[in-house]
Parts: sequence; C-alpha cells; structure tokens
Amino acid sequence: MKKIFIPFYLLIAALLLTGLLGCEGPAGPPGDTTIANLEGFKEGIKCGDCHNPDTDTVNYVWAKKYQWEKSKHFYGGTFADRNTAPCAGCHTTEGFIQRARANFPAQVAPTVWSVVTKQTNPTPVGCFACHSPHSNGDFRRRTEASVVLWSPMEGISDQTIDFGKGNICLNCHQPRSSYTPRMKTSMGATDTLKITSSRWYPHYGVQGLMFLGSGKGGGFEFPGKTYENSSHSSQTGITQNGCPTCHMVDPTAGLNGGHSNLIGYLTASGTEAFNTNGCLQAGCHTGTMDVEKYIGASSSLTGGMGAYEYVHAYLDTLGTLLADKGILNSSGLVNGNNGTSNASSSNPRTFVGPDGLLKAGALYNYFFIEHDLSGGIHNSKYAIQLLNNSIEEMRKP
Repeated sequence: MKKIFIPFYLLIAALLLTGLLGCEGPAGPPGDTTIANLEGFKEGIKCGDCHNPDTDTVNYVWAKKYQWEKSKHFYGGTFADRNTAPCAGCHTTEGFIQRARANFPAQVAPTVWSVVTKQTNPTPVGCFACHSPHSNGDFRRRTEASVVLWSPMEGISDQTIDFGKGNICLNCHQPRSSYTPRMKTSMGATDTLKITSSRWYPHYGVQGLMFLGSGKGGGFEFPGKTYENSSHSSQTGITQNGCPTCHMVDPTAGLNGGHSNLIGYLTASGTEAFNTNGCLQAGCHTGTMDVEKYIGASSSLTGGMGAYEYVHAYLDTLGTLLADKGILNSSGLVNGNNGTSNASSSNPRTFVGPDGLLKAGALYNYFFIEHDLSGGIHNSKYAIQLLNNSIEEMRKP
C-alpha cells in the first residue's frame, strides 16, 4: 500500500502547485490610499529611483531630512496637541494632505477647513505634506496654484497671491478666520469693538499679508498716515517664488537654509549667525551683510538703527505701553475691562468710538508684528511705520 499511495500524494501536490503558479484568482478591492500607504505608487516607479545605497547626488533626500529636523516644521509645530479638525490642516501632515486633496478650499469659520478631520495618529509637517513622491514619481510640490489669503480686516477684501513655489507655504502662512471680532477700519462715536478672548489675533500665520504690505488688510493703518512697502514686496526675484527664495537657499552648513528654512540660526558654539545667500542673489543686496544692523531704505524711520534691531526694541516698547494701560497682561495676552484678568465673555475688553478704534489698532498691530516673527525683515518699511504709529497712539493720554 505504501508503494502505491506515496507517488499518488506526490502527484496531487504537484498538481496543486502547478495550479497555484499558473492561475490567478479574482482581483481584490482597490488598495488603501491613505497617508499610511503613501497615496499609492506611480506605475513603473522603483524604490531605487530615490532610495539608493550610494551617495545621493541628485535628490539629497537624507541631507534634506537632516535639515528638516532642524526646522520648526519638525519640532515647533505642536502637532501632538494641535490634531483637532480646526488645527490639523496646518499642524499635521495628514490634515494638510486632506486640504491638498480638496484643492485647498477657502477657510470657513468656525471650522476653518471643513475638509479636515481630527487626526488620532498625527505626524509633524514633513516631506509628504508638501510632496507626494511615490504617487508622482518625483519631488514636485503638491501644488503651485495661487492662494487666497483671508483678510482679518473688516471691509478689506481677501487677497489672491501667486508666488510660484512659495504658494504651498502660503496655504498655512496666512491669517486664520477663527478670530472674532474682525479688526475694524472705522467706527462711529457709539460703535464698539468688544473682545471676548485673551488671544485676539488672527493666529500666527500672518507672514503672507505682512509681505504684501500696505492696503492689503494686514496691519491696521492709522487714518491720515502714509504707508510704504520695502523692496522685498516688489523685488522680482522674491515675488516669482516667494518664501523659498530666501528661506530655502543652499545651506552654508547643515544648520541653515534648505529644508531647515532657517536664515538666522545658532552655530555649533551657540552664537547667532545668518545665512545671507538669499540676500546676496543677483538683483538684491551686494557684498557682506550684518542682518541685525542692516539699515537700507528704512534709515529715515529708525534714526540710524538697523531695521531688525529697531523692530525688536520698539515692539517691546509698544508691549509695555499696552500693559501700562491695562490692555495687555504679563503673559502677553489681552486683559478684560477690569484690567487685571484675561478677556472673556464675562470680562470683555471693549473699545468705543474713533479713539477706541485707534487703541484697538495699536493692540492689533502689536500682535501682527510680533507673530510675523521676522523682526521686520519681511517688509521693514511697513512694519516700522505700523510700529511707530502704534507707539505714538499709545503715548497719548
């Protein structure tokens, strides 16, 4: 019996193996295309196209990863606790991709971006936020389409901006529509502006509107005053590609430029330094530069101080003046009318009439300039004029 059945079993096994190798079963359902599966893969793409064991002299993926780890996109985006639907669209890779897939719809208060959901497993804003290399087969940006910047100023229209490669940055580096009430541009004798939140400002992404400058709804422009922009706002080399022109230039070392987005940085010895490769491009500045002390066309506004130094120094002055009048507290937040505790629905900060409007404007400008984070460099003339006029107003009785 053993001599008969052993060959029989071998024959059955061979037939089964042949069937498995020679036939295909029915196609399965489409694969998952969430971020966990990297949005699928372009037909014909090979891992070795980008991931190779030799020195990468084409895409510099590993170098860019190292640069990114020095950026605020990596360590400063608070992705872990800003993963709710109103925040995740800019604070997480997953939320940003949701917006990108919907072609970056306009902001809708109070949900801000209706296409974004809470991210329970968030990751910081990284490579796959701005790029989709597996599905595209290259490192092009997800989009370079023009961007609509929401206006935080009542009566001033939203602004459409086209800065080429920098447009993808401006999808987040713009004001948020979740702050209320919007800053007014005029008020009658009995009109009021009632603030019920200690964080009365259009979030921290005001860089786009600071860059656009005068008349675009960024800062509060005091009636009767004149406002100008610095050359950054009109210089062709910058306006063609926006933020990357200065923030993503070739690094001078692994601590700046590129995907670190850093111009100012700390050296290995802990001293502050600046990557001025973007400043010294053709058509821009020439020679060596001391960024902190650079005066340029703003000298008549600063009394000879460098614009960067001036903005930092006098922003502190404006903050002190606002605190002296009980408008700001020691935490840098808005006080209610009692002058001692945070503004809230039960303790609002109320500004009345034309004079109140000017005080509210000074408060608004304080946050606008502070949250721009460039020390005036993005648009020095505009920032300094807003700052000077705000200080002048707050020094009045």
